[in-house]
Amino acid sequence: MRTKPHFLTRHRGPIAVLAFSLTLYLLPGRFAYPVTGRIASASANVAALFQPEPAKREAAPLIEQLRRKLVLARQELTTAHNELYLLRREIKSITAVASALRPQHVKIIHARVVLRRDASNFRRTMLVNRGSKDGVRPGLPVLWGSEDAQGGTLRACVVGTVDTVGPSACRVLLASDPGFRAPARMLRSRQRVVVEGKSAGLLPMRLKHIDTDTHINTGDLVVTSGSLGLFPPGIPIGTVAKVEGRQFSGELEVALSSPVNLDELESVIIVELIIPQVQEESHGTHRQNSPLGKGQEEKRKPRSGGGGSSR
Repeated sequence: MRTKPHFLTRHRGPIAVLAFSLTLYLLPGRFAYPVTGRIASASANVAALFQPEPAKREAAPLIEQLRRKLVLARQELTTAHNELYLLRREIKSITAVASALRPQHVKIIHARVVLRRDASNFRRTMLVNRGSKDGVRPGLPVLWGSEDAQGGTLRACVVGTVDTVGPSACRVLLASDPGFRAPARMLRSRQRVVVEGKSAGLLPMRLKHIDTDTHINTGDLVVTSGSLGLFPPGIPIGTVAKVEGRQFSGELEVALSSPVNLDELESVIIVELIIPQVQEESHGTHRQNSPLGKGQEEKRKPRSGGGGSSR
């Protein structure tokens, strides 16, 4: 027959824990601190696994704010890179135009495009931020620099003419506008032609009054002739892109492509041709350089009527 275990034997585990706790409680602090300190540290580590630290919770908004500032700084850096790229392109275009017009007396006015689209669907104009205060007048040629297909170098090309002028802005009539006219010539054959605007798109210009007997090839370059003083001579206007014959009119339909995209320009260059004037010599200088002698000059002077006639 089995004997019933003693009370201490059945509850020896809880009794040992109670005895150990009572011993720690009754011991002086300097003896119990190493044990209690380790127990408290272990308990804190276990509790930290299940809840975030207060420091991390406080730093979370600051970290998010710094992350947003970093994103904004990267966006500003990208914008600055784009503006620097456009500025370099503008400097190259201005240099190309200045190089093309170097032998002539010109005044270059750089303008930014404010508005690219016209209110009418039939007109092709744009608004720039230069006006009469900057010396802009109606009829001045508007140029820009375009990349050459062969070498990639920039060269000047025709964009349009100044149409209407305000104090601080002007409207530019693009070469694709139906009202645009420019005297030109074929670079290869030196034939005189007239370029007019056609429409927007890849072929914005065309040649007027071209006989079917005229020999024109696709790819021929059309440049300004310099006649009438509207444009400087030798500036590219467009390239022959399509040649078609009309059945009844006896003329050729010649379409031109522009070296630049006229509807996507960011800046333009307004050019004013300065014609040097010969200054007339003054009357006194003419007398000094006159081949007549001093006595003859005095004889030619009218006598002043003083008291009477001298005999």
